[in-house]
Amino acid sequence: MNLAQKLYYLRTKRGLNQAELAERANLTQGAIAHYEAGRSTPTKNNLIQLAKVLGVEPEDLTDEARSVS
Repeated sequence: MNLAQKLYYLRTKRGLNQAELAERANLTQGAIAHYEAGRSTPTKNNLIQLAKVLGVEPEDLTDEARSVS
């Protein structure tokens, strides 16, 4: 899975919509939509915030060989 797929998978697995994830990670819903569509990549700080909210390590999101749950 790539970053976009992992974000979508983890967000939906945790029962969050894009707006809820964005609020918890202090981002915009538009940013989340762009990340999940693969149109942009989060900055290092945003990646850390997303990982924290989703309960994974940042490396879990960026490393395609790592599985997420």
